[in-house]
Amino acid sequence: MPRLSKSLFGFIAFLTLMSVAGSPGTAVGQRYPAKPIRMIVPFGPGTTTDIISRLVGSSLGNELGQALIIENRPGAGGSMGTNAAAKAAADGYTLVMGTVGTHAINVGLYPQLPYDPLKEFAPIGVVGYTPTLLVVPKALPARTVAQLIELARSRPDGLFYASSGNGTSGHLAGELLNTRT
Repeated sequence: MPRLSKSLFGFIAFLTLMSVAGSPGTAVGQRYPAKPIRMIVPFGPGTTTDIISRLVGSSLGNELGQALIIENRPGAGGSMGTNAAAKAAADGYTLVMGTVGTHAINVGLYPQLPYDPLKEFAPIGVVGYTPTLLVVPKALPARTVAQLIELARSRPDGLFYASSGNGTSGHLAGELLNTRT
């Protein structure tokens, strides 16, 4: 498993500790963390968010000397798990690995979003960026985007693409390509 650089890990650990230093429920002089920390991952196991969360969680748990438990809570483009984190006690023992989907895209997609990403969360750090890639199977006769568009237009039923779920950045990128072509 890849290791986090010492500077990145130190930054993440500092931000995490600062975010809970004055949290309600943390008595003055009480050692933090006094119990396991839960990190909610609002996507399924094996997703990019899950993998990154496990890397960060493992390092952070080791540094803090306390178990950090990853809890996958997928559904509704990440809003189910993010809502669970929003409703958790504000005691510093529940973190959520937010994404552009959970804290920006979902605001526009779900009119009845059960949480407010601006009012109910305090960001503690940027963990990373993940690109969206457009790839095709080698067997498909397209090597450029222009060739892919031409091929899709030549097929009455079009072409299909995969994404990590409805409302995710990969899904919206595919729909944007579809509407612009």
